[in-house]
Amino acid sequence: RLLQSWRQVVATRRHEREELKKARELQDALREKKDQIRRRFEMAFATSTTTILEDSFQAWAHETEQGAGARQLAKSVKMVEGRFATARHRLKGCFADVQLRAAEQVEAMLLLRCIQAWDRESKVNRIDRYYKAKLETKRKQLNGVRSLFKIFARQLEEGLLIEEDSDACPTGGTGAAS
Repeated sequence: RLLQSWRQVVATRRHEREELKKARELQDALREKKDQIRRRFEMAFATSTTTILEDSFQAWAHETEQGAGARQLAKSVKMVEGRFATARHRLKGCFADVQLRAAEQVEAMLLLRCIQAWDRESKVNRIDRYYKAKLETKRKQLNGVRSLFKIFARQLEEGLLIEEDSDACPTGGTGAAS
């Protein structure tokens, strides 16, 4: 039973190591996914910037052709840049929130795995103590029965020796051996 308990502990620890390895792989996958999403956002911003700049230059060319002044063009460029900065700021905040939630979730998952490992370890220790105590009581019972058998054998031998002595001595009656 002790060997089985030991094997259980070893198997449990091996399983825990595998789970930690899976958690690390999951963390790496989450980092890689985060990097992919960041690259996509950067590409989207680059496309948006090009589009915005293209629109601005077209408006500038049109205004220059019509002779409207540079002030209105500067005003529209500032407005577009303001929208772009606001959108970028908002997306940065959203991205940071998503990243923070993902990190918190990974931390919570790792904490849960640690608690589960501790719980499993405590259960194994409790079961081990229970069966050790049970084995010890059985051992004491066995020793008690063994000593009873020894006492019985001794009494039986003493009784046989007394009968042999009384058979060897002709006293002529019933002896005190009864």
